[in-house]
Amino acid sequence: MIRRILALLVGLAVVVGLVGWWAWDRAQAAPTWYAPPDPASTDTIERAEKVEYRLAEEVQKIRTPEAPWVVRIPEASINAWLAARLPEWIMHEQSLEWPEALGVPQIHVDANGVTVAVEVNHDGRQQVLVARAVPRVVGDRLAVQVDRVGIGRVLLPAKGVETLIARVTEMLPDDVDVDAVIEVVERLLGDGESISSEIELADGRRIEVTAVRCADGAIEFENRTLARAD
Repeated sequence: MIRRILALLVGLAVVVGLVGWWAWDRAQAAPTWYAPPDPASTDTIERAEKVEYRLAEEVQKIRTPEAPWVVRIPEASINAWLAARLPEWIMHEQSLEWPEALGVPQIHVDANGVTVAVEVNHDGRQQVLVARAVPRVVGDRLAVQVDRVGIGRVLLPAKGVETLIARVTEMLPDDVDVDAVIEVVERLLGDGESISSEIELADGRRIEVTAVRCADGAIEFENRTLARAD
């Protein structure tokens, strides 16, 4: 019996050691899909501009009131916008500078949701912070639930924005400006509450997002255009 217990303990020690090594090794490696586009590339800039123009064109179209319509945005287009436009948008809309410690963010979309990855540079080394979110429409609200956070290829369960921010704080090295990173995260995620699923246009019409679907490589928004309220 004692030998069996000792053998079991040794076996557990070996397994725990291997799991620990595996987790550490995977935490040092970026997700296999993480390869953000070059923000200075002409192709990236043009693609970011095209997705902005396309979205503006789609929402302004004259449509039959209440009739459903869908816009599908490929993750490649979203990633081009994140690379070329996000820092400028944060500066203009939120009066914040993108922290020097953070690299270019990138998303990956599959049936499980939207996974966001961003590289953190510190002391000549890089690690990639990762969070997975699930967007959905609940009633007349658009909500984004963060359900996984992690480093590299290791993802752990998360509960809400506060947990995400706490995990990010714990992950960041001592030489990173934590306050600047947290401020950007908080501004991007807001207060963690849902937002209205309606967008009012300049002519008084409204766009209502009725569903959000994540598919391999793209996010689909199902919408309907509502007539002007008299």
